[in-house]
Amino acid sequence: MKNNWSERSSIIANILNPAFCGKVLRTTLKSYKDETSIGMSYSMIYLILPIILHKNTRELLPSTTRIKFYDWLKENPNIRIGLAERIKNMVMYTQESLQFLIYHEAIQIDDSGLTSVIKYKKDNSTLNETKELVDIFHKSRFFGKWLSKIGNIETIFAVLGIKP
Repeated sequence: MKNNWSERSSIIANILNPAFCGKVLRTTLKSYKDETSIGMSYSMIYLILPIILHKNTRELLPSTTRIKFYDWLKENPNIRIGLAERIKNMVMYTQESLQFLIYHEAIQIDDSGLTSVIKYKKDNSTLNETKELVDIFHKSRFFGKWLSKIGNIETIFAVLGIKP
């Protein structure tokens, strides 16, 4: 991974820029918090981008939270293939996005590692909004709601076959 922006390809710089990825993270975090009234665990945040931005995985997400996470994984065992590697490859982008959100006072992380979404002016822009972008943010909201119903992070990671 390249920390220097000038060394990144323009495609990577555009797709994985901290503002866009931050909006994906914040959308998921807000949805989670709306359901639970507590913040998402810091370690759980690292699941968001590798699942939501990976088109094949995103398209396999169910349309309702009535489908249990564990049942979904049983029906889609291929989800686990490459997931650990995707998470590892996305750590830097997730961290950059978290730093962006914290710097812009869009989220906070408390001493216990729970996130808080800070209210800010809503972005109503629809500039260059494609079907894929609409899907990404729809699934981000869904994923936050779904994660809120799953349980503890250790169980989630174990079922996914990954280590925090």
